Amino acid sequence: MPLPFAPKPDESKVYQSLKSTLLSSVTADQLDQLRSEVFAQGTDGAEDEYRRLLLLGLASQASSISGPIPLGAQVASTGTVDSNTTTTLFQPAAGEVWQVMGVSMDASAGSGSVTAVLQYTDGSSNDVRIEANSTAGESEFNITSTAGPLYVTYDLFLEITTSAVGAGESAIFNAAVIRVR
Repeated sequence: MPLPFAPKPDESKVYQSLKSTLLSSVTADQLDQLRSEVFAQGTDGAEDEYRRLLLLGLASQASSISGPIPLGAQVASTGTVDSNTTTTLFQPAAGEVWQVMGVSMDASAGSGSVTAVLQYTDGSSNDVRIEANSTAGESEFNITSTAGPLYVTYDLFLEITTSAVGAGESAIFNAAVIRVR
């Protein structure tokens, strides 16, 4: 039931935009786009649109108020890194928040090892070291030793800085992440 003086549900921009979409097909990106078009004024039916966005997000499992978004997990990869460099491992889209569940390194095909630092960055020279690792094979970064869960956003994301890349050595870095907003 709409609030008094609010537009009827069939006049809702949220419902009009998604009326031909099955509930099971609504995505977090679609809800983010609609959310970006609603003013934060709370009048002229905006409060009903807030409730509709929340209700659709919960009913479609495209948003969550209690943790990770269902079907929102993925593995991000740097691809092959074969030199001493800094590479973005995972950077979400603007407005998204992701939790990092694990990070691994697979160094192979060379005569030495690869030393790498997993770090937060804001895209400038401001970096926060999370964990360092050195291996000539497969290994995991010990991200559970940090003060709590690792979250990444568009403006604070994950980077890998490699050094001491041995002759003929290369590495691939992977991160298991799940979207929480």
